[in-house]
Parts: sequence; C-alpha cells; structure tokens
Amino acid sequence: MQFLSDAECEYIRNGAKDGIRSDGRAMLDIRPVTLETTVLPTASGSARVRIGKVTDILVGIKPEVAEPSQDFPDEGIISFTVECSSLASPDFVGRGGADLSAELGQLLTRLYTSPVTRELRRSLSIIKGKKCWILHIDALVLDSGGNLFGALSLAVRAALRVVILPRVIVIPGEADDDDEIEVDEEEFKMLERSRDAPIAVTLASQGDRGIYMADCTSEEESCATASITMGVSPLGKSCGAVSAGTGGIDLDTLSSMLKDAAQLGLEILDATDRFLKTDIDNRMSGAPIVPIGFFS
Repeated sequence: MQFLSDAECEYIRNGAKDGIRSDGRAMLDIRPVTLETTVLPTASGSARVRIGKVTDILVGIKPEVAEPSQDFPDEGIISFTVECSSLASPDFVGRGGADLSAELGQLLTRLYTSPVTRELRRSLSIIKGKKCWILHIDALVLDSGGNLFGALSLAVRAALRVVILPRVIVIPGEADDDDEIEVDEEEFKMLERSRDAPIAVTLASQGDRGIYMADCTSEEESCATASITMGVSPLGKSCGAVSAGTGGIDLDTLSSMLKDAAQLGLEILDATDRFLKTDIDNRMSGAPIVPIGFFS
C-alpha cells in the first residue's frame, strides 16, 4: 500500500465529497481493463488481467485427479496459491508480501467454498466419495496499482472459463471391486458450471457518510478509512462480504455499498462474459486471438 501525507489524503477526501477523483472517474467507475486468456502454454487454463496502467495479475490452473474431502464427498476441490512478486511493490519485499499473499489466498478460498459456488465444485466430482478433480490455481501479482483482489478474482474466473480437462472414463468394477477411472489425454472438455464462478467488488469509504468509491488506486486505498469487499455471482447472489480498515461505516451507507457492489459486480460479469464468449468462439474456430479490453 502506498502511504501518503495527511495533506495528500485530505485532497483525495475533499475531491470525493464533490464526486471528483484525480483520474477524472466518477465514484463507481472502473479503470480500463485488459483481459487475455490462455497465456501459459503449460497450464490447462490461464488468464492475465490488467486494470489501469499498473495492476497486473497472472493466473494458471493445473488439474489433478485425487480423492475428495470426506466432508464433501460429492464435490471437487479448488485450491489457491497466491504470490506477490517483490518487483511489484516495495511493500511486497519480505514479510509484507507473504502476509498479503496469504490474505488474498484466504479471500479466494472463501469465495469458492461459498454455498453459491457449490454446483461449480460438484461439477468437479468424478466418482462420489472416491475420485474428483482438484484444480490447483496459482496466481502471481506482477504489479500493484490498487484493487488487487478485484483483479485477482477476475483473472481466476477468466482462467476457469477457458480451462480444459481431459476426458475421464469410469470403468465399473467387478463384484466388490471399486470402480476405476481412465484418463483420456486425447480428448478434452471445458469445465461445466464455470459460469458460476464469482468475482469480488471492493468499495472503499473515504470517511464521510455516504462517500465511497470503486476500483481504488493505491493512493485512494491508502486514504480510505474502511472498505467492504463482496463476492458477487452471475445471478447477483452474495458469496460473502468482508470489511477492512480502522474506521466505521454507518448502516445506511453500508446498505448502499452492498447494493452498489452487487450491481457493479453484475455489470462487470456481463461485460467479461460477452468478451470471453467471443474469445472461446475464436479459439474453437481457429481465428486469431487478441487481448480483450473493456471499461475503457
């Protein structure tokens, strides 16, 4: 996080009161976003997301067949590893980067263990109680310019939308023998229910009642007194919300923030899904692939 002087924070907060931000955006406007998929040839699914001129996230997915959790025998597993590159920010050198990596990984895990994403996890089941897919999702923060979790959740969702899994054939066992599986590396399919993957929207309060903004830059984040991050599914359902910061948020403002986060999340999901459909169609037809830009 970038630390500013009291005078600089006062400038940002006074501008927020008048609905003015340093880059000219309205309070709930998103910076230009660029999305690129299948950027890692060794991964089964991958995506890169850039927000503004700085924030840059790379995500890769590798699947593995394993045993499901005993608590959820009919579901697969989605695990996350997040690394904040020390080159992305001086704050990421040493313990600071490790702590933030752990926090981002925990937030992603919370999104994808929500009841709202249960059908997505169930689509990873192969043999109930015996075999399932584990998706190992590795994320790298290449550069940091604010709204890291929003960019990270968007990159994870894009990678899930284009991930391909080998075809699995279930061979029934004889008598008391367990069923066996055979993985066909010559035939692949896309992940069922990947459209259910959520994204996260963070709104940050600048101290005054009813004053908050979306997609904060590092400077705006450093001046925020409190923030709310909400997971939003394509059906507009909440996947949970977490708060941060030392300040408080009154109930009326909190209610307004959650409502705006849900609406903004749906707009982002709609925009990305339209572009991802074009991207997937182009890949299947063999057309040239180019990075996708929106909210510009």
